[in-house]
Amino acid sequence: MPGSQLTLLYVKQKKTTHPLLPITFLNGVFAQANFKPKYKESKLTKCIKKLVRNQQYSEAKELVLNNKENHAYVGTMDHFGSFKVLTDPLIRKIKRKMKRSGWYPGSMQREKLFFAAFGFTTRYRCLTMSINMKFDKRFWGIGLGAFAILLRFLLNLSPQVVETIYSRGIFKIIRVVLDSIHWALPFSALYLLVGGLLFSIYWGIKKWKRSEGSFLGKSGQMGFTLMSALGWIIFLFLFLWGFNYGRVSLATQIKITLKPLKLVTVVEELTSLQPKLLKVRSGISGAKNDSSFTPEALPENTVEHLRKGLENQLLELGYPTTGFPTIRTGYPKGILWGFGAIGFYNPFTGECNVDPAVHPIDRPYVIAHELAHAYGFGDEGTCNFLAYLTCKNSNHPFIQYAGFFNYWQYLYYSYRRADPEGFAAFYENLPNGLKADVHAIEANNAAYPDFFPTSFRIATYDAYLKSQGVTDGHASYNQVVLLVYAWEQKENRLKKSE
Repeated sequence: MPGSQLTLLYVKQKKTTHPLLPITFLNGVFAQANFKPKYKESKLTKCIKKLVRNQQYSEAKELVLNNKENHAYVGTMDHFGSFKVLTDPLIRKIKRKMKRSGWYPGSMQREKLFFAAFGFTTRYRCLTMSINMKFDKRFWGIGLGAFAILLRFLLNLSPQVVETIYSRGIFKIIRVVLDSIHWALPFSALYLLVGGLLFSIYWGIKKWKRSEGSFLGKSGQMGFTLMSALGWIIFLFLFLWGFNYGRVSLATQIKITLKPLKLVTVVEELTSLQPKLLKVRSGISGAKNDSSFTPEALPENTVEHLRKGLENQLLELGYPTTGFPTIRTGYPKGILWGFGAIGFYNPFTGECNVDPAVHPIDRPYVIAHELAHAYGFGDEGTCNFLAYLTCKNSNHPFIQYAGFFNYWQYLYYSYRRADPEGFAAFYENLPNGLKADVHAIEANNAAYPDFFPTSFRIATYDAYLKSQGVTDGHASYNQVVLLVYAWEQKENRLKKSE
């Protein structure tokens, strides 16, 4: 009818039996007639619903438009919602939404527009019977991931903001919440995380196989889902811990200046530390010059001892110690090592994970290193430095030795890489006890090979660290030498001034 206003009315299928209400488009008038005792879906409607459930929207649209003669009334839409008359402004709004999605070419007869609207609203499942179409939840993951990356980039321009608002504010709350959760679990939450990931992969593959449509279309939907999942991972990683990479550096906080060390300085530091190492080693019960140490040398409550020691160091340096992170070691020996990590901090669970295959001399240092991550430090050199201070200032001789020895190892291997000939002469004069410890650690490490090539693992982790603003990448581990040297120089100057 020329000049008539188009009105769309939707009928909801009640839980109780509800008659079909056929509707005509006349001057915005709601006309109902031909009441039927019970509504049964036609095969065509069921087919349309099935296509929509399988996200085959173009096929559903084509089926709707090609069979408009079989759907003369709006009654076929009675599964959507309660009675609703759409006014002209809302009709124009739905046309705009349809046009943006390719469901409305711009000029359609009223009948054809209705059937296109039927397919369109079926696609978006307008259960509320308002004009607000259902939003694809996968966009949340993509949007939040992009937002987190942008925020990370902007915050990188102002480390003091990160330090004040996130590291010393928001993260403290996150720390307490995560600790409260994982302390209630008798096992590592990593098992739940991996189990959930494997189940999601299985369910996704199963759903992909059951869905209909072309391989390209299904692959596109799967790719969209994976992008959303990746977005959620990025968002949660940065929000739960990753923003700590942008905080004020520890060197700036404790007011020390890092300068590159010449090889001669490294050698001097290596040789000057050696007598102290031997003295501490001789004070350990059961120490032998021809063999290394066993796990029995560790104190009973190693984790608690190191946690309290690290908290004391952080307080002295002016950092908060909110939370009570734990260490998880209940894994098969070498499983973490195979992935190139003798220990790692899991930001999604708030747990520190250490491979049980770690040698006893390395264990205290690794535990303290991972606890430093848990307290909000991302830089590997910083965590190594905090682990060194924690072990060095311990009152337990073996833990003290572990701290000195791990720092000594960084000097030891730096010298070996820089000057093989000079190192060979140095090694000949190395005391037997230190040789035994070096050999024992190297043999232990060789017993658990990587699952992936070492070069690939290092390159991957190097790229990850650099993406988080750690300029030195994987080499940041060795920065502990610069931090310790600068710190010791500062301590010496303070002692002389007193």
